Amino acid sequence: MTTRPIRLKRTGLTWPMVGAALLALAQTPSVLPGNTAVAAADGGIDVAQRKPAVEAAVNADDSHLDALYKDLQRIRMLAFQETRTAARLAAEMRKIGFDVTETVGKTGVEAMSLTVMPALQWNQTANPSS
Repeated sequence: MTTRPIRLKRTGLTWPMVGAALLALAQTPSVLPGNTAVAAADGGIDVAQRKPAVEAAVNADDSHLDALYKDLQRIRMLAFQETRTAARLAAEMRKIGFDVTETVGKTGVEAMSLTVMPALQWNQTANPSS
């Protein structure tokens, strides 16, 4: 019987956090890597240029992500009873700047950053009743 290294298990949590970090950085439309002229002209970002900063942030926070992963895996919860897990993830998402809605579908968590969705933010400002 073989077991996977712990590093591979952490990947399950690390990549969603990387995705959240990329979304937080991408406040303007992204362009293909290397197309810096278009990025500068359109006000977009060059993803390849931002990648080292995102990787450095994830690597600097690796011990926290590892502790979070171990905490979430320590206590198993049955479906629709994951209140502790949902509360912990909501707190983590709030800590990095997301607007969080809890109890979506009973124990779900919705995290959104309106800074990466300027059209939605404008729509909510223009039509607050919708």
